[in-house]
Amino acid sequence: MPPASESLLLQARLRLLAFHIRQYASLSTPKPPKANFLKRVRSQQSPKQQSSKEGENASKSQPNPEDTSHSRQQDQFRRFMPAWLRERPFLRNSIAAFAMTVPISAFVLLHFPYEPRRVTGPSMKPTINADCESDSDAAYSPTWVLVRRWDTNAIREVRKQQLSQKGSKTASSRWGRGDIVVYDTPHDPDKVAVKRIVAVAGDTIVPMKGYPGGEEPVVIPYNHVWVEGDANDRKKSVDSNYFGPIARPLIKGRVVAMWSPWWNIFGIKGVDKWNATWPAKTQNRVNEQAVEVAAVDPNHAEKFKPFEGDLGEKTLRWVRERQREIEDRFAKDEQYRAQMYDFFVHAVIVGRTNPDPETKERGRIIVRELEHLLGQKAILAARPMKQRRDPGELPEDLFKTAT
Repeated sequence: MPPASESLLLQARLRLLAFHIRQYASLSTPKPPKANFLKRVRSQQSPKQQSSKEGENASKSQPNPEDTSHSRQQDQFRRFMPAWLRERPFLRNSIAAFAMTVPISAFVLLHFPYEPRRVTGPSMKPTINADCESDSDAAYSPTWVLVRRWDTNAIREVRKQQLSQKGSKTASSRWGRGDIVVYDTPHDPDKVAVKRIVAVAGDTIVPMKGYPGGEEPVVIPYNHVWVEGDANDRKKSVDSNYFGPIARPLIKGRVVAMWSPWWNIFGIKGVDKWNATWPAKTQNRVNEQAVEVAAVDPNHAEKFKPFEGDLGEKTLRWVRERQREIEDRFAKDEQYRAQMYDFFVHAVIVGRTNPDPETKERGRIIVRELEHLLGQKAILAARPMKQRRDPGELPEDLFKTAT
């Protein structure tokens, strides 16, 4: 082949190679369309489509002010963090979650009305720890009990109001004979004991032999209870047979269930199965409400004076001479009805608990006079629900015209 033709062939091959290189470069890095092509596309679109696309592009180009403010706050907060915490997001999130969980958990634990407790020792045998022989016995499995707490909080205050409105248990009768309670021991405030209430205020009980006060019946005073262990043995149970009646504020709660061993949660026994009998009851050592006056709050003693002696005679004359006036005002005046209800309750207490026979009879006569005049149902219906008065508040005009 002549040299001229060889040079032409080489040039053609170089042009072909350059063409392939340009094609490959255009596929790997595509170039944007020319301006005149964009103009043609925009001219074919409607004005509405053009405005919507321009708005989208503007929104993408401009950041959201809320996002920017939030990120700015995070940046300001992170500036006060130590470097080791700023560089560990997992640890930082864990600390934040812990800080949010602890207050909620503490609130639930403090205000939840139930708590489990572990009971040791043979004082409540055979009801609790039936296989325990002594405090040094290590072969038995301690019993766990579920205690309903009675410390003050919002949950129990609401429940107390609901019960009082229904006429059921009130704050003064949250526990009774036979209830197993948890209390702070009077001889050691740091120690908590579990015993059974066997007598309440107004009862008399014959203590066990060895009681420091002797073997005469003990009168349970106001706001006190007598507690004993079911073991019925002074050597196994340190209870009221050592230190006498305990004040009700020492009681922390009432036992409502028990189970043993601790992992046998399905073996829970309810209170109805083991609160039927106890030694003091089977031995007839308790005389219920033998001294009713002992159950009356001594702070109300001044309010019983209008029924005693000469003042009591004036009270009785006032009731008999002012019957029409009492009846009219009772029907019209709501506040007077509340006062008469308290007066009636006071008379009932005097007629039942006063140790003086004349005063007791006078209280019963006043009760009968008021029941005949106003009716017992009407008097009881006048009990104020929103604002309860103390028993013994007398009508304001009781002795204004009495002679």
